[in-house]
Amino acid sequence: MRFGYARVSTTEQNLEMQVEAIKSYGVDKIYSDKLSGKSMDRKEFGKLLEHLRSGDTLVIYSLSRLGRKTKDLIGLLVVAFEKFNAENINLVSIKENIDTNSPMGRAMIGMISIFSELEREIIVERVREGVKNARARGRMGGRPRANEEKVNEAIALYRSEIYSVQEIIAKTGV
Repeated sequence: MRFGYARVSTTEQNLEMQVEAIKSYGVDKIYSDKLSGKSMDRKEFGKLLEHLRSGDTLVIYSLSRLGRKTKDLIGLLVVAFEKFNAENINLVSIKENIDTNSPMGRAMIGMISIFSELEREIIVERVREGVKNARARGRMGGRPRANEEKVNEAIALYRSEIYSVQEIIAKTGV
């Protein structure tokens, strides 16, 4: 089966142009949402993903209809493409002329996946460098270690059953 997906950002906007383009591709059913692309909680899109089966095709007007931010779009495309590849589902984007049934379409999505992975690796590398530099300046990350003496005092006060937890915190700072 061929399924279509259309999305506009607000209820005042019209889906007609996207729907017409998707219909011309010969889809059997079109799902649509009218809410911002920054929201990843799109009910109709979720239903669509549940209905896709091996051999199906998902037709969208533009990749931008899947997500507003490049980061979100790339993340969604990578996850979707892995799922679609595993389940033999085809993705067609009319505006960008991408069809994952073709070698060029698969290559385009593959390149997007590669850039996504590169971005993740660069972020991890920056975090590691930041932690290393902070340690070199004597800063240690994480929660400060508790004073063992104060902890033992708090435990003793707790076991005495004389003080409330709030009173123990006020006395010991633990």
